[in-house]
Amino acid sequence: IPQLRFRVAHIGPVYREVPFETISTVRQICELMALDSQGFVRRVDESRRVYLASWEYAEDVIPMVDLLHTDVNEARILTGVEEPRRAAKVLYEMGADVVSITMGARGSIVAYEGEIIYVPAAKEEKLVDTTGAGDVYTAIFAVALSEGFNVRRAAAMASSASSYLVEDHGPKGLVHREKVLIRAFEVEKHIEKIA
Repeated sequence: IPQLRFRVAHIGPVYREVPFETISTVRQICELMALDSQGFVRRVDESRRVYLASWEYAEDVIPMVDLLHTDVNEARILTGVEEPRRAAKVLYEMGADVVSITMGARGSIVAYEGEIIYVPAAKEEKLVDTTGAGDVYTAIFAVALSEGFNVRRAAAMASSASSYLVEDHGPKGLVHREKVLIRAFEVEKHIEKIA
């Protein structure tokens, strides 16, 4: 791996399968690193029930991250803060360049460059399957940032792309950039600075 260079890396573990050393290596070989916290905070008890718990080395990893994605429950576990806007601020202050906390149909909160914005969820035509929506959101956000889009436009594109994904099963909901941009422009009109 060390001989390779990547423009974007998206680390999205399912259940604790990505060690610190891998994250550190990826950081050295990519220009922009996006990381989803989900697999770092998941635990399984004896009865195979999945629950969320603290991430032991979050304080070492978060400063290496260009784009940190959590959902609202993961953000609460990582910060101890209930309110998403305040949790985004805490995570941003831990060192990630951009922090995004998704809240499903309620949109997302994004912290960057000392400001916090609310990004509304793009309205899907029909809701079929939400599996992978956070992964698509994070991947599109990261790619858009790497292509030079500003944070607001990148977040709007992420919201739009994930809204298309949930309209069908699996990858059938993925659409071309032109369609993503149409909904993204609508989302971007309604982004609000909240702190």
